[in-house]
Amino acid sequence: AALNLSQLASWLFDNQFPLAPRVVNELINKDKPASPIVLARQRMFDVLFSGDHTKQICGPAEFPPERLIHQTLLVDSGIWSDHEGRWSLQAPISGAAVDVVPVWSSIAELLSDGVAKTFAEVLDALAAPPLGVRAGLAGIWAAIYLLVNRGTCAVFERGTLVLELTAEHLQRMYKTPNQFEL
Repeated sequence: AALNLSQLASWLFDNQFPLAPRVVNELINKDKPASPIVLARQRMFDVLFSGDHTKQICGPAEFPPERLIHQTLLVDSGIWSDHEGRWSLQAPISGAAVDVVPVWSSIAELLSDGVAKTFAEVLDALAAPPLGVRAGLAGIWAAIYLLVNRGTCAVFERGTLVLELTAEHLQRMYKTPNQFEL
């Protein structure tokens, strides 16, 4: 049977990027997310860095863009765990609705050789086959990896050790990924 152009593109993508997580969300699944998504990402990280593990990303009846990021990238992957009103971040769960275990494993492997990598190099590695993760997603998952593994991952900004990673560091990391080493 003949394939139409869309089917052919899907077939090629599936063969080139077999480990790509399936994220059906056009707002965040981009190399350069739109300004409202960038702001939503920042607000989400403000909550994550607040230190208050009872503070929610948004209320149950609210539907801001950060809910979309939170649900799709953190909850659906198993990275976000909520137990009796207290949340925590953890490694993703294999077989979750959005399976990012291959992404997580690739980040771990990239950072395990003891040679510093720029944030840009990590994003480039995640964009390459067999993962094919766009920068909008890769940047969030890489930052979450750093948060979950903060005891074993060091971050340097222009050669200076970042003692405590903050939401402001992430803003700069997204804007100038070559100036941050992991």
